[in-house]
Amino acid sequence: MRSKADRAAKLSATEIRRQKEETLLAIRKLELAQKAGDLIPKGDVRERWGRIVVAIKAGVLRLPDRCAPELAAATTAAEAREILRRECESLLKGLAEDVAA
Repeated sequence: MRSKADRAAKLSATEIRRQKEETLLAIRKLELAQKAGDLIPKGDVRERWGRIVVAIKAGVLRLPDRCAPELAAATTAAEAREILRRECESLLKGLAEDVAA
């Protein structure tokens, strides 16, 4: 008759084999997804998001220079709000086009 320790060791070995098979299956699925073009390398994602953040920052920092002359000429808060809204929409549209490209 087997001891409790022997049974535990067998269960443990069985569990280890099961986990190994699950891990190998997960790896195979990732390899297939990568070959199919469904995965993007982490470095590529970081680089792309870095460029997006730089573009957003540059666009936002240009807003004062772009808006100042019109804002100085605005006679009402509603006029100033419309100038800012228009420029923000223009900035966001340009960023969206850049990201989509």
